[in-house]
Order: sequence, then C-alpha cells, then structure tokens
Amino acid sequence: MYNNDEKISASEINKYCYCQYSWYYERLYGKKYIREVYKERNEKLGLTDKTINNFKRGIDFHDKFLIRRKIRIIIRFILFVIFISIFIFIILWLKKCGLL
Repeated sequence: MYNNDEKISASEINKYCYCQYSWYYERLYGKKYIREVYKERNEKLGLTDKTINNFKRGIDFHDKFLIRRKIRIIIRFILFVIFISIFIFIILWLKKCGLL
C-alpha cells in the first residue's frame, strides 16, 4: 500500500465513512496520482473542473452581494440624513412662525 502507516487518523475514518472506495484508492495510490488520473480523464472528455467553477461563482456571488449591501447602507445613511434635516427644518420653521 502507498500509506504504510498503521495508524488511521480521524480524518481518514471520516473519509472511509463517506466513501470506502475513495479512502481505499487514496490510501493505495496517494492523492497526487489520483489527481493526475482525474485530470487526464477530464482532458480526454473535454470536461472542466466543476469545483473551480463553483468556487468562482461563489466568489462572484459574494462580491456582488457585498456591493449591493454597501449601496443599501449608503442609501439608508443618506435617507437618514435627509429625514433629520427635514425634521430640523420643520422645527426651525415652526419656531420662526411662532407655533412652538
């Protein structure tokens, strides 16, 4: 076997519980060899790595979300300042008219 270590870590137990075949082949051949075989297979089939695409889409989604959130915060702040300004203007106008 590739990994001659007799000790099995908690991580390996977790991998085994998820997929026994994956754990066995990773222990037999090693991660590097499995990644190379996976990459060659994808190149032959013309597939792209979905994990990277999903990761990129996730980053793009979060970037857009943060931009929208910042815009909403700025708009709320501006509306708050306008509301306070109108409120102060009304109070000053009422004092000037003698109603307060």
